[in-house]
Formats: sequence, C-alpha cells, structure tokens
Amino acid sequence: GLNFTANEIRYILALSCYEHGLMQAGNDHLTMAEGDDDVGFVARHRLMIIETYAALLAGDISRAHDRLKTLFARFGRLPFFGSFFFWYPSGVISRLCAEALRAGIEVDCVRELIRKRKLLPDDGFLESWPWPVKIYTLGGLRIEVEGQEITSCKLQGKRIALLVALIALGSFEVRAEHIAELLWPDAE
Repeated sequence: GLNFTANEIRYILALSCYEHGLMQAGNDHLTMAEGDDDVGFVARHRLMIIETYAALLAGDISRAHDRLKTLFARFGRLPFFGSFFFWYPSGVISRLCAEALRAGIEVDCVRELIRKRKLLPDDGFLESWPWPVKIYTLGGLRIEVEGQEITSCKLQGKRIALLVALIALGSFEVRAEHIAELLWPDAE
C-alpha cells in the first residue's frame, strides 16, 4: 500500500542522512515512519536495524550494543532472519555484524548471518569473523578451512611454498619472476 512505500522511502532517506552525518534529519525520517499506525513486524525490524546503525555511526556504542542485543535476541533465531537484510547495503550489515562480534553479542547467530550473506568486514581484519579460510604464519604455518585445521601431511611441497611466498611478499602485485627466484633459487 501507499504507507508501505512511503515508509520504505523514509527508511532509505534516514539511512542516507545517517551515512552523511545528518543525524537529526535521519531521526526525523525515522520518527515519521515510526508514527505510522501500519508499521508491522518487518518494518519494526527495519527501524531497529537503522536505529542501531545510526547509534554506531554517532559513536553511541552503549546504545548500539543494547540495540544489537535486542535485534539478534528477538529476530536472530527466526528461520528467515537473514532475508531481512536483503534491503540493506552489505556495508551496513557488515558493520553491525563486526560490532556485534567485537562485543561478543549473539556470536553464533552473527557468524551464521555472515556466512549466509557472504559478508566481508568493512573495516579490515577481524579475528572473530568467520573467514572461510584462515592462514596463520607466526609460530608455524597453520591453515583452517571452514574452521577445520588442515593436517600437516597435506601442507607439503611447492604448493605450500608458493602460498608462503605469496603471504611473505604481500600477495598483491607479486611478479612471477620474484616467486620463481624464491621457489627455485638455483634455476637459471
């Protein structure tokens, strides 16, 4: 109906205002959406996500954590929970998930959402993020795939030497000649 469409526009406007630092304007759009008598289950969920994101952007970490706890506790166990997030840019959801992981909020639920949506953290490396592959190089080489450690008998030969070389060289814009020199130093 018309109210649903108007509220969708208000949510988009509020999110855009928050991302551009216009907190009061974002609050005004959300207040108009909240004042609608036809705000249903999905709309309440969307309001909570946007309010949580706004609190995080505003630096109100305590409020953001409270909202994240409520959000994941109330909606996180629902079988269709992940589908609520299709509407949001992945950066919004990634940032909320990263903050929930940092704070230890509903960690299993958050990790499952990350896996389902194949999200990446928007602010760099986060140890608690459920990376599909984790490579540890300090204290000996160790590789985990989907949380399962690959045994050392599978970590042999030139393939593993190539992986170590790529990691050591930074893995971006590495010249093949440089890798060849590392792997076959005696070759002409």
